[in-house]
Amino acid sequence: MKTQTKTSARTPAAPAAPAAAASGAPAAASLRKAGIEATLSLTEIFSGLKATELSVIAEVCGTRSLRKQEVLFREGDKAEGLYVIQSGQMCVYRLAGGARGERRQIIHVFGAGDSFAEVVIAAKDTYPASAVALKPSRVILVPKAPLQELITRNPHLALNIVASISEHMKMLMQNLYGIKGRHAEGRLAAWLLENAGGQIVTLPLTKKVLAGQLGVQSETLSRMLARFKKERVLAVSKRQIRILSRARLEACAEGRTSQGSAQGSAQGSAQNQRLGGARKQT
Repeated sequence: MKTQTKTSARTPAAPAAPAAAASGAPAAASLRKAGIEATLSLTEIFSGLKATELSVIAEVCGTRSLRKQEVLFREGDKAEGLYVIQSGQMCVYRLAGGARGERRQIIHVFGAGDSFAEVVIAAKDTYPASAVALKPSRVILVPKAPLQELITRNPHLALNIVASISEHMKMLMQNLYGIKGRHAEGRLAAWLLENAGGQIVTLPLTKKVLAGQLGVQSETLSRMLARFKKERVLAVSKRQIRILSRARLEACAEGRTSQGSAQGSAQGSAQNQRLGGARKQT
């Protein structure tokens, strides 16, 4: 009988687990908010804000995890706000040839600590481009309405957003000039020179994404790399490229070789055909 009494006296201790779980929820929420504040404070847009202002913004922010190649939003989707990348890599693009096109025209690739889609805070009701994760990523959504309200009380934040939008417009103009102002090999040569660490370029992107940035098909990029390799301008080994002739690469980027070489090749071919015809006649 005494043994039974002791056993029944110990049973009420079991419900303690839900209480522990409940106490862990606020701690997790607090940790999540602290992580958002830390990320926002490192961005150009939110730099210079007071801790209390960052806390207010972080309170209304949401986070989202994305798998590789998962789309965050598409061109024309309702704009919920701007995004800040906590980890991973996001690609902002438009589809060539309209909404039903198949080739992505890459606008820019953003990494951890970068913000994008700021333009929707000013006026846009929909996103003007699409965004996809290039690797497993985590992003912070800063909702449009609370941010607009804070802007009215904080001119510094408004100037930061304008500066960020201006920087993105500058990148767009540079991309547009690169696509319209240079032939395909010239665009590749310029990209390699801009991203070279000494004589070595380590591709930070897949060839498909790089092709999209250059405004060409993946097959075209492969052919250009093969030609540069054959002409000993580059040495290509998977994702690492060694520049063997910087002078020739610079000449190509400036448009001083590729077209001239093509014309010279065409003229030489025509001359050979004329000589061949003359030999047949004799």
